[in-house]
Amino acid sequence: MIEIIDFQGGDWTGSTFKSKKELKNFLQEESCNVSEYSKEEYYKENADVSLNEYCEMFQIKYVEKS
Repeated sequence: MIEIIDFQGGDWTGSTFKSKKELKNFLQEESCNVSEYSKEEYYKENADVSLNEYCEMFQIKYVEKS
């Protein structure tokens, strides 16, 4: 299980995800929602963005819990 620590003091602290992939998909979707791109354009342009880059962008950290 993956748990978020939100450094912005937002509502994401304590949110959990089953895997890093699920977390990345969530952050990717959140980023897409605030962009000016269509979903298709966004995913095409940002296919190579890593989970760590999304974490930096949203100023969050994740911890793996068992």
